[in-house]
Order: sequence, then structure tokens, then C-alpha cells
Amino acid sequence: HGVGSDYTIPFAARLTGPLDVPALRAAVRDVMARHESLRTVFPATDGQPRQHIVDMSDLPDPLTVTEATGSADELRLYVEEMARTPLDVERDVPLRAGLLRLGPDQHVVVLVVHHIAADQWSARPLLTDLATAYAARTGGDAPAWPP
Repeated sequence: HGVGSDYTIPFAARLTGPLDVPALRAAVRDVMARHESLRTVFPATDGQPRQHIVDMSDLPDPLTVTEATGSADELRLYVEEMARTPLDVERDVPLRAGLLRLGPDQHVVVLVVHHIAADQWSARPLLTDLATAYAARTGGDAPAWPP
């Protein structure tokens, strides 16, 4: 089934400077809209998994925001917990995004992707797409993805 945290790939990045949280939330949704694999679940029917692409309108909020004090232990525990919490591909989309707000201009964004939807080599394109979408959203636009 691939339910344990051994099947997840965590990415974390510390961000310094002002952050537009609604734009980041929209950017995560943009990336999920662009990549169907990030919104595909695999429910079992008669013991056999089948692929189901979740419609964007049915997706829950893709980004959880947590306030923090900024201590090193709190940061480490947050990233570990995000990485350790399994994604159940029968019911969960294979992407979880979290934002730890350390202060007005200090944040840590954590993405956890199930291995069914990505691998280590997918990190750069995924993060590039997120940065592209965020830049577009902070400018008031949707990303203009190349064909």
C-alpha cells in the first residue's frame, strides 16, 4: 500500500523576507492543478487499487500554517512530524504542504510528497514550479506554464 513514512520525500526551505501566504496557498494549488499525479489517490476496489484524479474543486486547503516561537527544537520537531506523518494513498492526495511562521519575515515551508507521485529527481522541477506559481500569484496573475 505504501502508507508508511518510508514512502514520503520531505523538502524543507527556510524563507527570509515578507511572505504572501494567500499567494503561496494559491501557488501550491497551481502546482497541484498542473501535475495530476499530485492529486491522484488510489482507492482499492475488490482489493485492487485504482487511480482516481481528484478534481481541484474537491481538494482540501493544501497548506497548513503554524505559528512558532522559532526555537531550533520546535523547528526540528515540526519538520520531523511533517515528514513522519504518513500519506495514505488510498484516501490522501500525495502532497502535503506546511508553513511554519517563525516571525513576520521568517518562515519555513515544508513539502512532503509520496514516492508514488515523485522521486528525488522530481524535487527541482516541483520547487521550480512552486516558485514560478508564487511569483505569478504575488503579481496578481495565474502562472503561465509553458506548453
